[in-house]
Amino acid sequence: MPKKKTEHYVNNKELLEALIVYRSKVEADFLKRNERNPTKADRAKHWEGKPPIPNYLGECFLKIATHLSYKPNFVNYMFREDMISDGIENCLHRSTLIPTIEYGSVEIQHIVGKEVTVRCIDGKWRKASVKSYGSQMLYEYGFSSFNVPVKDVTQKVIATENHRWFISSRRNSNRCLEYKDQVVTDLRIGDCLQNAPIENNYDKSAVLHGLLYGDGSGHKSVVYGDPLVVAQGNKYARIRVCKQDAVKDEIIDLLTEFGYEPTYPKHASGDPCFYIGKYPLVKDLPFTTDPEYIAGFIYGWWLADGYKTTVTNRLQISTSNSDAAEWLMLHASYAGYHVISHRIIERKDGDGSYANGKNLNVITLAKPEEYEPKVRYIKEYGEDEVFCLEEPETNSFVLANGLLTGNCVQYIHNFDPERSQNPFAYFTQIIHYAFLRRIQKEKKQLEIKTKIIERTGFDEVMVIDDSLLSGHSSEYNSIKDAIQYRSSK
Repeated sequence: MPKKKTEHYVNNKELLEALIVYRSKVEADFLKRNERNPTKADRAKHWEGKPPIPNYLGECFLKIATHLSYKPNFVNYMFREDMISDGIENCLHRSTLIPTIEYGSVEIQHIVGKEVTVRCIDGKWRKASVKSYGSQMLYEYGFSSFNVPVKDVTQKVIATENHRWFISSRRNSNRCLEYKDQVVTDLRIGDCLQNAPIENNYDKSAVLHGLLYGDGSGHKSVVYGDPLVVAQGNKYARIRVCKQDAVKDEIIDLLTEFGYEPTYPKHASGDPCFYIGKYPLVKDLPFTTDPEYIAGFIYGWWLADGYKTTVTNRLQISTSNSDAAEWLMLHASYAGYHVISHRIIERKDGDGSYANGKNLNVITLAKPEEYEPKVRYIKEYGEDEVFCLEEPETNSFVLANGLLTGNCVQYIHNFDPERSQNPFAYFTQIIHYAFLRRIQKEKKQLEIKTKIIERTGFDEVMVIDDSLLSGHSSEYNSIKDAIQYRSSK
């Protein structure tokens, strides 16, 4: 009886055929839209209506990574699941907020399968697609400037350990700080992120809206000379510029530039008042996602009702309106700002501040040229479903808190059937090198733990070798924690 031929877990012929079919669809769609054949870079880009990657191809990549991890040279590593994740994708937690033109700032889990427009590393807004990549182990990363206590860190991201980041500086093996723009998948405490630039283009009408929202007043009616002539049903706006305001002259110049003339009524005690006239929705927050309008509104709001500091690129806005505070935190990144602080000052009845006062939200924003987000802590979060954006031109996008991050790297568009008929070997090699990078990273971490033990005298009772990497490195974590605890006393 002839021996039954075993089937391979990935059929190389079917995989090749699926890749050719997908590649043909991509090329045909690009040719139809652009009247030319796509280049290698064109195939990796995203455009509206581009054929999605079939589920069959994703399943094949997962099978290759999983089976490769069972090889004798990989199977005993405790971080085998992390290696599989490195071989496939690096992603973000479901709750990650993404500022988009189409849907506003929205959790990434709610835009799966949709095409959205996001802000990239060069400050430009580009199309991207969103996909889910199953359940993976996640870590929480905290970012702030170096002088902020860790407990007060506001900027947080939950992502896989191998997520892509654009950094501007990190310490080398000699603990010297090196300033070099690079892309990394092993973010460390102390690394500083790059920032996406902003163009500082303000919509003038939005600046006026922000001024009126922050310090103006609106009325349901206006009297035209004769008290009997009254118009109702619309908002009629005016703003009083206080003499002691630190940016009084700038506000007056702006309003004059907009064509409004100051008046000096007796009740204003010498302060100039500007009557704007009919201005619908004067006390409403913007509902647009236009970056220039949002930038103008925030700047006008700060001019009228913000805190003026000597640090010109720090904007601090206080509001007792919780909806306004939430809007500001969700939309500041459209204008290019980082939300670097959010404090809530509690007010109680009878405390002398305001009668029936509400809690005060104090939000601090920073421009990218004056702020460098630094990794302050990394801690384990747990396992959950992960998602990622695919922006093919720059492989980057900005989060709602202002942080710049990178999207998943996919090699599917680099495979050329005309040069190779063996996609299984191609993707196996790519995943194999991803595994090796993970092992090298873990070895570096073991070296750090070993140095900690040596410096504290534990090396006399501990034997360290590479075999520990494949079995019991958790003991070193316990020792390190104990050392750090005792040192802090």
